[in-house]
Formats: sequence, structure tokens, C-alpha cells
Amino acid sequence: MSRRVSAEELEQGYKLKHLLLDFTDAMKDAMYENLEEKGFSWRDDECFDEPSKAYLKRKLREHVKVGNWVSVANFAFMLHDKESKGEAETK
Repeated sequence: MSRRVSAEELEQGYKLKHLLLDFTDAMKDAMYENLEEKGFSWRDDECFDEPSKAYLKRKLREHVKVGNWVSVANFAFMLHDKESKGEAETK
């Protein structure tokens, strides 16, 4: 038997959906802005003086410290992209 959803729950779900959409739009805008300049360089270890995953983790920590949550999410995305491909930590 399924439970009935209240109007308040529907409204809260609607608000959450739009908060997430606004946040992901900000992520996409930041990524596209950087893609024009840097392309997909996070995928290329040759673009870094250190292993790219180490660089991305360092940048993620830097952005956490200053509270730039859109950049934190984008660095987390880039790390997820690399790790989902099974990339090692070193060059």
C-alpha cells in the first residue's frame, strides 16, 4: 500500500528540486566558462606538475577553506570522473 503525500511534502520536494537545479546550473556555468579556456585538461596528466588527482584534491581542499561550494562540487565531479575510469594516483 502506498502512502499519501501531503501538499506540504510536495511543496518541499518542489523547492528541493529547484534548489538542486539552480546549483547544478551554477556548476555547469562555471565548468563551461573554464572549458572554453582550459578544455578537458583535468583528464590529461601532462597538463600538471603533479599527478592530476593530487592537484584536484588540493584545489578541492583550497576551495572548501574559502567556501566556494560550486568549485568544490566541480572539483569533486572531476575527481569522480577520473576515479570512475579507474585512474591511478600517479602519472
